[in-house]
Amino acid sequence: MNLLTARQRERILERLRRGDSLRKIESETGHRRETVARVGRLAGLIPCEHPPLDPAERRMATSRCEPFRAFIENAVQHGASARTIHRWLVESYGYDGAYNSVKRFIRTLRPRATADGTVLAFAQARRRRKLEGTALCVAA
Repeated sequence: MNLLTARQRERILERLRRGDSLRKIESETGHRRETVARVGRLAGLIPCEHPPLDPAERRMATSRCEPFRAFIENAVQHGASARTIHRWLVESYGYDGAYNSVKRFIRTLRPRATADGTVLAFAQARRRRKLEGTALCVAA
């Protein structure tokens, strides 16, 4: 484990109290600057540049796909792939976001797999609907 012993921690704190730089402490002790800074912040010797935000103050990031939610949900229900949906968004709506954004957004829409394989059954049914009317589909 990457845990500092009490002696190592005290050695770092002693050097911080003396006013040694983080780089100097890193070279003398062999501990990374980030570790030295974390120990110093926890001890109150180094001020925290960015205090942690309260959960109430955090702003949830909205996806660039959010304005197109209804279109994307409809396309997913009809079995369209993420790549196809991205292409449609670019061509029809002037969407300038990345394909990966669309892919992540679609992942949030799809239900998670359950222990009994419910989602797998939906995927199989969708695949069967796509194949209906082709030579690949054999009626069961």
